[in-house]
Amino acid sequence: MPDKRQIPVIVVHKGNQKYLKNCIACAAEHGNSVILIGDEKNRDMCEGWISCEDCESELFTEFTGHYVHMSSNSEFFELICFQRYFYVYQYLITHDLTECVMIDSDALVFGEVTSELIADGTVMASCWYERQKEYQWSVCPHFTYWTSEGLLDFLRFCIASYTDEERMKPLREKYQFHQDNHTAGGICDMTLLYLWMKQTTLRVENFSRRTDPVIDYNINEPKIDTRAYVMRERYGMKEISFVNGIPYFTREEDGKKVSVLVIHAWGGSKKYMGILKDGKESNLSYDWARGTAWIAKRWQKLLSLGKRRK
Repeated sequence: MPDKRQIPVIVVHKGNQKYLKNCIACAAEHGNSVILIGDEKNRDMCEGWISCEDCESELFTEFTGHYVHMSSNSEFFELICFQRYFYVYQYLITHDLTECVMIDSDALVFGEVTSELIADGTVMASCWYERQKEYQWSVCPHFTYWTSEGLLDFLRFCIASYTDEERMKPLREKYQFHQDNHTAGGICDMTLLYLWMKQTTLRVENFSRRTDPVIDYNINEPKIDTRAYVMRERYGMKEISFVNGIPYFTREEDGKKVSVLVIHAWGGSKKYMGILKDGKESNLSYDWARGTAWIAKRWQKLLSLGKRRK
């Protein structure tokens, strides 16, 4: 019988938002060893906390020295998104680890992440649509398996993408497309992850092809790859049922319920993460979460207005 080894789960996040707490708690409650690479604001959120400052690297300094900003988002935001990969790689080599799963702070993991999830020889596994819109060029890294070998290869690709003029051409082309069509977006970490995935000779896997259990791409979208799931239209997200604490989606084509390993609570769905973590979904609980989130948002707005008047 092959060795069943546990794979560490790493979150990179600055701040102490409630959804981060739910992300860490859900992964830990399902038997995972969770590491939070964070800041002083979230030091007490995770037993496996480590400071971002301890994961700084010369590789990231080299990357920022060549980086060319081509996005409708701020340069500050885009560099933070890139930096998390460098943080994770530095953590791996510092702690003599060869693999991990890197998750976003809006992801809920409902099972133990072990080597059984990964095919032999795989250096990266993540989620993407096989058929993408023109210049979409995106891999969603909310739940991504990495070996240190694969991650280093990707980081070198990122640096080379801004130092080699031939590799810069498709980036400039994509950014120009967004400008010409007045659409948000441009070049981000997900773009380079897509371009790296397309050209690497190393073994990669699209987690979106998994059918049971499934790894959710975006709770607000009906499809994962080409398969559609029943939506809870009132809340604009997939319908979920729980059995013994494990979530299930319902396939639209045949009504079959399939287990879910990861839920990606993208965007406004973060406010439902506590409900989903605890498996207490219902119209009442969703409405309560929606209402309290609305009140909190308005309260923060009032506080901001008060400070301005002073």
